[in-house]
This record gives sequence, C-alpha cells and structure tokens, in this order.
Amino acid sequence: AIALLAVPRFPLFNGGRAATGHKSGQIARGRAAVALAAILIYFIGQGAVWTYLERIGVAAGIDATQVGGALGIAHIAGVIGAASAAWFGKRFGRARPMIAGFLISFASVYLLGGSASYMAYLSAAGFFAFAWYFTLSYFFGLKSALDPTGRVIVLAVTMQAAGLAIGPAVAGMLVTGGDYTWVV
Repeated sequence: AIALLAVPRFPLFNGGRAATGHKSGQIARGRAAVALAAILIYFIGQGAVWTYLERIGVAAGIDATQVGGALGIAHIAGVIGAASAAWFGKRFGRARPMIAGFLISFASVYLLGGSASYMAYLSAAGFFAFAWYFTLSYFFGLKSALDPTGRVIVLAVTMQAAGLAIGPAVAGMLVTGGDYTWVV
C-alpha cells in the first residue's frame, strides 16, 4: 500500500522518451529515490509472503505434494505475467499497469488468507506470482527510464535484494506457532 502511494511521482511516459526530469544529464534524484524506496517496500511484502507460501498451504491442510505443484504452476503464471508486461508495453503507460499489478497482488494475498482448498491456494499463488513479475517488469522499465546510464537499475537490484532479506525476517517475527495470519 505504501509503494502504491509512490506511483504518482513516477515519470510520465508519452510513448517516446520518458519525462524524467533530467537536467544536463543529471538524474532526477528525488524521483529515483522515491522509485527505489517503492521497490524496497514492494519486495519486503513480496519476500514476506513468498517465503511462507509453502507453510501457509500446508497449514491450510493442503497436501505438501500439491503445495509444491501449485508453487511450480505459480511460476508459470509469473512467466505469463512478465510476458504480459512485454506485450502491453507502453500502451497503458506505467502507472496503470503497476496499479493493476499491485491490486492483483493485494487480491491474491487476500485470497491466500482464506485458502482452505487446493484450487483457492493454487489461484492465490498463481495470481501472486503473475502480479509479482508483471509489476517487476514495469518497475525495472521505470528505473531504466530514470537513468539511461544504468546506475539506478543497479540500485534497484540492491533494493530488491534488501527487500527480499528484510521481508522474511519481519514475517518470521509475526509467525506464532503454525499460524501465518499476520504474514498474510
């Protein structure tokens, strides 16, 4: 939700070169900082949920073999998400697809919280992975537009890694016994 608040600060896409606020080759540092903070926050949430996705399925009474299969299928949905972002490209700008990806991610986590059946769990995991890679594609496109030299994209990978480290640690503090409610 916090990352969603940063979307209006993202550069506009007009079908050609993005309006990034460059002045004499300088990076729009404020916009870059907002975008990097957004990717950190996004990946804290993604890492928190994905790390415990298997445990959440097992705790819901779904067979471990089915959970493993569902997570494999979820990655196929992730590939479809990334391919969808490539297919949509610049047709809808950046903000609308990212907001759609965030909303799909929120909905999948909501569905995950009530997943008592294999199909609900499979759907939640699939939509979660789809949204993750769909949104990630737009995040990285944004970083490339902010800084054609590539420095921001390198920092974005750093923020991604930091988020994926912080998220599971925070989620781990929220787990009580076999209850993953607070992670979701």
